[in-house]
Amino acid sequence: MKVLIVNTFDRDGGAARSARRLHLGLRGIGVDSEMRVLHKKGDDPHTSEADGFLHRHTKETLPLLDAVSLGVYPSRNITHWSNTYLPGSIDKKVKEMDPDVIHLHWINRGMVSPADLRHWKKPIVWTLHDNWPFTGGCHYTVNECTRYQEKCGACPALGSTSEKDLSRFNWNRKHKAWQGLDLHIIGPSEWLTRRAAESSLFKSRPCHNLPNGIDTDMYKPGNQAVARKTFNLPQNKTLLLVVAMNPDSDRNKGGHLALEALQLARKKLNSDEAELVIAGSPEAGTRREGAWTVHHVGVLKEEAEMAELYQAADFQLVPSYYENLSNAIMEACSSGLPCVAFAAGGNGDMIKHNENGFLAEPHKTESLAEGIVSYVTDSDLRKAHGEAARKHILEFSEINMISKKHMEFYQQLLP
Repeated sequence: MKVLIVNTFDRDGGAARSARRLHLGLRGIGVDSEMRVLHKKGDDPHTSEADGFLHRHTKETLPLLDAVSLGVYPSRNITHWSNTYLPGSIDKKVKEMDPDVIHLHWINRGMVSPADLRHWKKPIVWTLHDNWPFTGGCHYTVNECTRYQEKCGACPALGSTSEKDLSRFNWNRKHKAWQGLDLHIIGPSEWLTRRAAESSLFKSRPCHNLPNGIDTDMYKPGNQAVARKTFNLPQNKTLLLVVAMNPDSDRNKGGHLALEALQLARKKLNSDEAELVIAGSPEAGTRREGAWTVHHVGVLKEEAEMAELYQAADFQLVPSYYENLSNAIMEACSSGLPCVAFAAGGNGDMIKHNENGFLAEPHKTESLAEGIVSYVTDSDLRKAHGEAARKHILEFSEINMISKKHMEFYQQLLP
């Protein structure tokens, strides 16, 4: 069986990590998997970079060109928006490889346009990593918007009151492009699967819930003292880990909620026994920030580095408003760490409240602070929940098991 996995990046971001893990997992069970990306930073010989002239020479400016039409909406309230007008560059790869199945993941920023899907004449599987595939342009809905259940239009993300706005235009493009396609939808979390099934673009298609996988042999409990020495972290403190890309600029990551929760938590702690570790921002070094000592370890590109950082921590805070199926939570749980997160999005697929983690009331920082305090002050609770978290991930998303489930899914699509 030949499978072509398509994602804009091979390393950067959660969707890239999930797509790459599946690609490597499929190859590990004997599937002839190839991965096609727009931005390649890894050295996998079975991952190739898009080679069209436009994509080789202007790929860094493609997102700017794609966003030009947003200029007519000065009142827009957008964290992430993609129009995806420009044609992609994988048609040549599809023709050369002649895959049995094309598996799309995150395809924005110039990778693939909606019209491209009509060229391939192959079964197409699409694993969703956010809402964009079934909306008029937003990746995360604003103010609990449900316009995607109709035809978008009057988009709150655009600050628009017109039914015939940019979101309706994009919705119509997708609706037209995807008519008659052999297209199969996968939602990694029950939450996103349900949203896709409710959407006007996908409601007539089967939407399957199939989690992303993780290498549980890499992300596993380890020697905490050795890991802390590697990152120059204190040995005698309870370390709370926060992992997030662009936590300051991406409001969905909830950086401001984390700050408020940490301030509330510090008021209930009697000592300075707990400190904070942050990964994902370019800063490095240790300093005092408000009532907390904060250790910035920078951006860790290698998965082995991330796996060791989890071994150094005691528990993790994930303050995002919504996550599909958070890689940070999956990695922490696989490493034997309990997580504190909101009971929102797909977090409940991995965190069972007061069994293997703490699910705070959405989106109340005092509830988030309660979870932080409980884990700082009770090491036995941390240990028990961490062991339960590891056990759940082994049963839920171990990579070989998930790869086999994908292979079985592909086989059902073939003649």
